[in-house]
Amino acid sequence: MTRIWGPWSEGRYRCEYARVDGEWKLSYVWFRVVAPDSDDELARLEPTQVIGAPQP
Repeated sequence: MTRIWGPWSEGRYRCEYARVDGEWKLSYVWFRVVAPDSDDELARLEPTQVIGAPQP
């Protein structure tokens, strides 16, 4: 099983930016998942399955 995390995660973000050599870049990122994250689905997965993947 593999958890897939990415920019589509719903939650709360706190970000700070800094200008470095004329470009804006992230200097600090804090993230907190808001929705409950249960491991029940993980327990049912086969070792080769991916959580959050479309099911056939």
